[in-house]
Amino acid sequence: MRTAPIDIRPFSIERDLAQLRSWWDGHQAIHTPEVLLQRGWIASGGGVDIAACFMFLDEQIGIGVVEYMTTNPKMAFSSDMLAAVKQLYARVEAEARAKGCLAILSFVKPDTGESRLLVKLGYARSQQDPGHIIYAKPLFEGAPPPPKDGIIH
Repeated sequence: MRTAPIDIRPFSIERDLAQLRSWWDGHQAIHTPEVLLQRGWIASGGGVDIAACFMFLDEQIGIGVVEYMTTNPKMAFSSDMLAAVKQLYARVEAEARAKGCLAILSFVKPDTGESRLLVKLGYARSQQDPGHIIYAKPLFEGAPPPPKDGIIH
């Protein structure tokens, strides 16, 4: 049960990178180069940092990408973690809409909690690469709903 509201703040290399690296180590994940961590956010609740994610934009073609969603390993499978991840996705979607993006993508391993959450958040998945699947969500008014089976054919 969630005990505190989730707060979102901008990611700061100086303030947050060491912690983010410790999360990657806790998940046995590859460290993302700093140059790719320029536009991101940290979600926290009750004074504890819970999750982080980053965003890339191509404003010329109207596509946003949410990437490097990472969670605090100590918060695994908690309702706070789920709430934080949902709010981070909502933050990225709002930012992408404000920048005029028509769709947002995320590259996620299949059959993970994050992949199932994306479907619940209205993303449809591609049938492409079995290692990482592209999840897409249109952001414009009047966009068609995701396919009933959740797969872009």
